[in-house]
Amino acid sequence: MNKTTLLSVLSAVLISLCIAGCSSSSSGSIQSQRQYPTTLVSGRVINPLLDNAPISGASVSVSTAAGGTGTVTTGTNGNFAIEITVEPGTVTTITFTKKGYIIENLPVNIATDGSLSYNELVNGYLPVYAADVSYITNARPVVNNGYGALSPDGKYLYLVDSTTHSITKYNLLTNTSFTLAGTGNSGTADGKGSSAEFNHPTGIAVSSDGDTLYVSDFTEAKIRKITGAGTAASSDQVMVYTIAGNGLSYQDGPGMTASLGNLSGITLASDDDNLYVCSVSHSRVARISGVKNATGKTAVTVYTVVGSGTDGIDDGQGDGNVLSAPFDVTLSRDGDTIYVSANGLGLFPPRIKKITGVKNAQSAAATKIYTIAGSDTGDAAGRGDAAKFNYPYGIAIANDDDTLFVADYNNKRLKKISGIKNAVSPTETYVSNMAVGSLNYPRDTVLSPDNGILYIIRSSEFITAKATEN
Repeated sequence: MNKTTLLSVLSAVLISLCIAGCSSSSSGSIQSQRQYPTTLVSGRVINPLLDNAPISGASVSVSTAAGGTGTVTTGTNGNFAIEITVEPGTVTTITFTKKGYIIENLPVNIATDGSLSYNELVNGYLPVYAADVSYITNARPVVNNGYGALSPDGKYLYLVDSTTHSITKYNLLTNTSFTLAGTGNSGTADGKGSSAEFNHPTGIAVSSDGDTLYVSDFTEAKIRKITGAGTAASSDQVMVYTIAGNGLSYQDGPGMTASLGNLSGITLASDDDNLYVCSVSHSRVARISGVKNATGKTAVTVYTVVGSGTDGIDDGQGDGNVLSAPFDVTLSRDGDTIYVSANGLGLFPPRIKKITGVKNAQSAAATKIYTIAGSDTGDAAGRGDAAKFNYPYGIAIANDDDTLFVADYNNKRLKKISGIKNAVSPTETYVSNMAVGSLNYPRDTVLSPDNGILYIIRSSEFITAKATEN
């Protein structure tokens, strides 16, 4: 069901409930209390991955809270009708499900006069996110404890495998794959992909020409560079170099002396020369400049752009105690704003953070940081200051620069954050649950270049989901 259809349906619901409510008495008599508004919601269940083909005999259900009741009638060609009766003066959440996935949660307030309203507005619009993930394909087993990055043409998905210490190149057109780099043994050896070693690789990023990969090595605290990836058909056709990292301590400066600690997510700027990396163990994000032509450490320089080295969840100037266990990072199109999933590791509540002024920053004192989503550890959608996460891991930004997708690991969910572009407070964003059930601890999410498909990487496999923009 596309969003336009849902808005039409909701408009009908609004009119119907208002008519029903306005025609009912709001007095306290027993008779008026029994005259609850009844609304018929109808629509069609479709598969957007198959040109919006209707799903015949689809299972659609509705559940309501706070005293509401719901009945469902499903027909052929994916058609359905739902009759909902709700008591005035209550707040009711109507939940539509399909194939095990929640496709819509509507927090509806029925006033005592029978009129209908929504609990939250986002930039003046109703928060309607149905069909954001309306169908999910079968899982494709590839990696263990993996994370990923997509080639610019959308043809290849590169996956790091933290268990086998290797990098996989997966052809999405032919559904074939091979080990691009890594022997399967942990280590630090550079050289051809067939003889190179990694030690729990975690983050991965791809250059704009699709030929160079950057990998963060968690245990060895190093940044590795893989050249020739785009055209390679075997591990002998790529070369692996160490370009940054000198141990588990932390220090800015020239690449020969700079150290980064245990590393996680990374993202590459559009100039292909600046790499942003998350230091989990030191609660910092660093910018590494000079990576484009680097084949060793001498060509790069490390600058901290946010974090003090002490865990915290403060906002304000970037050199404060503002991050706790930053796990992944993504970058705005103008290259001056990064977004970070700080999962807190149980020490602090998880937060999604926005950091501005990073492009030319040579220290964290030059940037500003804002919380844009997250209140406490848990599982909740809604306005950003009420939303809850539980170990948010991978994040991806949409081309509109206004939407984030978050792999909420312990909640087994994919969450979507809307309204991020101009937000400097969590009250200005909205978080929705995009899929529920069978996500099996999602670690990362990767968005295709045209924003059409999300690749959700789980513990030992990845799945694809249709993504629609607001």
